[in-house]
Amino acid sequence: MTDKMHEQNICSTAFIFCKENPMIINDYIKNELNRDFTYWDAKGGYDDSRTYIIYTVLTKYGLIKLERHMKKLNISIFMVKSEGLGIKGELEKQF
Repeated sequence: MTDKMHEQNICSTAFIFCKENPMIINDYIKNELNRDFTYWDAKGGYDDSRTYIIYTVLTKYGLIKLERHMKKLNISIFMVKSEGLGIKGELEKQF
């Protein structure tokens, strides 16, 4: 049980790149995962298409939930994730 609780609180970050409907992802992060995010408009380097970049810090468990939700919605995304980071600041632990 202790290992499970520890694993859930490993900090992870994710950059999510999507070409459409970024608000669906943003709403899920904010309302279902109770986390904040930063997002901005970008331009794809390959074809100059409009792209949205979303950055968030989650627990490992939250990252897994986000990935599962994206598969259900069938939204085409590209995600860069990093796990086991040291994060400073007010990141609420979720047990």
